[in-house]
Amino acid sequence: WYRGLLVVQLSLAVCLLVAVAVIGRSTLRVERVDLGASTLRSVQGTVWVLPRRGLDSRQITVVSDIQSRVSAVTGVEDVGLSTRAAPANHTITLAVDGGAATQVGVGTYTYQKVTAGFLRVRESGLRDGKAFTDGDAEATVVVDERTARYLWPGSNAVGRLIKFGDARS
Repeated sequence: WYRGLLVVQLSLAVCLLVAVAVIGRSTLRVERVDLGASTLRSVQGTVWVLPRRGLDSRQITVVSDIQSRVSAVTGVEDVGLSTRAAPANHTITLAVDGGAATQVGVGTYTYQKVTAGFLRVRESGLRDGKAFTDGDAEATVVVDERTARYLWPGSNAVGRLIKFGDARS
């Protein structure tokens, strides 16, 4: 029975070595995946601003002041800020070609309002369309591919109109 125990131990050892090799190879593959954003030279912080229904003018002033102060720090190349919100009435309104508006229920979906520096800081490239400046950021929307496929199946999202809320909000 010692021989049987030896065979079992050797079998387990071989299985463990194979498992380690597979996990090691998988880890190396994961490390090579391009996440689309570089974090090598960036610092992220969180400032909680609790809006009741969007940011009020005082909160916007505080956020702008934070951006100005961080930008003034020696060595800071760029600053990007974002705020998260939910569409009014959990609805997005899409302007369809031909002028009719379509409302899409989005449940617990949220969106981020970002400054122009946000995409530069994250080094996130755009697949289609063009980058925006702080001056035109209010009228510009950047959507990921999954959201674009959901909202505009089979067509390009560039140039489409979207409103975060129902037609009345």
